[in-house]
Amino acid sequence: MNWLNNVRIAGKLWLIVALAVVGALIIAATALLNQRAQMMEDRRGETMNMVQVAETAVKTYLAKAKDGTLSTAEAQARALAVVNGLRFEDGENYFFVVDFDGVTVLHPINPALNGKDMRSIKDPTGFPLFAEIAHTGSQGSGFVDYMWPKPGKDKPVMKVSYVAGIADWRWAIGAGIYVDDVDAVFRQQALLMGGIVAAVLAGLVLLASLVARATARPIVALTGQMTRLADGDKTQHISGTHRGDELGAMSKAVLVFKENMIRADRLAAEQAAEQEARTARAEHIQQLTEAFDREIATVVGTVSSASTQLESTAQAMSSIAEETSVQATAVAAASEEASANVETVASAAEELTSSIHEIARQVNHASQIASSAVAKVRETDEQVTGLATSAQKIGEVVGLITDIAEQTNLLALNATIEAARAGDAGKGFAVVANEVKNLASQTAKATEEIVGQITRVQQETKLAVTAIKEIGHVIEEVREISASIAGAVEEQNAATQEIARNVEQAALGTQEVSSNIQGVTHAAGEAGNASQEVLGAAGQLSRDSNTLKSVVDEFLRKVKSA
Repeated sequence: MNWLNNVRIAGKLWLIVALAVVGALIIAATALLNQRAQMMEDRRGETMNMVQVAETAVKTYLAKAKDGTLSTAEAQARALAVVNGLRFEDGENYFFVVDFDGVTVLHPINPALNGKDMRSIKDPTGFPLFAEIAHTGSQGSGFVDYMWPKPGKDKPVMKVSYVAGIADWRWAIGAGIYVDDVDAVFRQQALLMGGIVAAVLAGLVLLASLVARATARPIVALTGQMTRLADGDKTQHISGTHRGDELGAMSKAVLVFKENMIRADRLAAEQAAEQEARTARAEHIQQLTEAFDREIATVVGTVSSASTQLESTAQAMSSIAEETSVQATAVAAASEEASANVETVASAAEELTSSIHEIARQVNHASQIASSAVAKVRETDEQVTGLATSAQKIGEVVGLITDIAEQTNLLALNATIEAARAGDAGKGFAVVANEVKNLASQTAKATEEIVGQITRVQQETKLAVTAIKEIGHVIEEVREISASIAGAVEEQNAATQEIARNVEQAALGTQEVSSNIQGVTHAAGEAGNASQEVLGAAGQLSRDSNTLKSVVDEFLRKVKSA
């Protein structure tokens, strides 16, 4: 049945109409034939009943002949008289008697046939009707159909006869019914049935034509609309959506298809816009990355330079601390020597003059050393102050690095959000954003460590500044004491009576100088230690700046490769 798939809907409808016509004709013909057969059966039954009535009458007289009431001849004559007078169907049909030899015994309509041998008589079809009647009667009973003219007419018509045999008298009693009226009724019924069938078929053809027109045209229109829709024309109107049949459902489905195509175009446009926005964001991120690269390079260079400068300053501070320690040692030795001289003056007055000269010389020398120590202390103070300023600047640079790390972290967070919005397409970017966030966190941690180191440097620097200032004060006191000693020596030249008191004061002064020099030595040691710590912090800062540069370079490489 695949050939039906290639037949148009109108052709299929007309095929259904043709099958309906053929079926209606077959049903009508079958009904008419069944009706005619039933009418013939009714006529046969009626004929048989009539013949049985005549047979009963004849057998009545046969019985009388048998019991002697009547003679055979009289009984036969009376029986024939009865049969001759019997009529049915409004007197049109009659009874006849033929003996078993084919000789007509009684024919009420054509008495000229009585006594004649009719075995050679045939109807227009060549059927030997009388011979068949005689034969059927001799066999008992049965129907014999043949053609015979109606009374008063010459044209033979079809007649259905029933024959019953009277074996004792060798008679075949029969009667027939003309069935031309059956054919007339059949033709009338056929015309009526034909008219009904024709009317039904005409209505069916009209309905099929309307259905074909109401179905084929909308389908053709819908096919054209679907073709144009497939070609990209989404502005056309989809007809038939108001219908409640299958075509309406098809039109609604096509309308849904059209709306989905429009929605798909809109989604494609939105995706293109979103892709353009993502491209713009990527370019913006690229620009930010390049700017960040430039800024971080500047910052790292600044940090590296500052760490180098800090390291140089720390080395200078260490050298100054060592020199201060050496000078303090020299001052301590001179003070010890002055003390020994004072003791010598106390034990040997005679050597007072020479001792005073020696004391003056030593005091002058100590004064010079103290003045030199004051200058060194001031220079060291200025350098340590510059070191504190550099450490402060490094702290500001570290703050800038912290701000950049926070901006990087915020940028990574925004990139993670954008990647989550992009779905599967942004998974790779999300990984990179997460790596950026991790790198920013590492940068923040390194920055915090640098801040801690700088804070310690600043604290140690402050301690060094304080110690150096104390050294300055002590050396200033030494210088003043040296000046006092010089004044005392000069006064010894003017008044020797003050020798004892001056010697005592000199002893006390030398003791104080010795004590102060010990403090200077200790402070110089602490300054040296502080300078070593500053030097270590500067080295660590330099290494951290290199690590920061490596981390930032790796971060930028990953961002650019993403």
